[in-house]
Amino acid sequence: MAIETVTAIWVVLLMSSVWMWNNRKWADEVEFWKEAALKEQERADNAELAIAELISDIS
Repeated sequence: MAIETVTAIWVVLLMSSVWMWNNRKWADEVEFWKEAALKEQERADNAELAIAELISDIS
């Protein structure tokens, strides 16, 4: 009985460790894509400003 209990505890600990590692991995992935989206938005804003400046220079 004691061996089964210890084995069950180890299995639960292992599963929770894997679950926590997976969540941390996904959190890092989400953070990466958020930063990428912000950089892309900044590039789009800069391009929009550059186009507006060109149009005003032409006018």
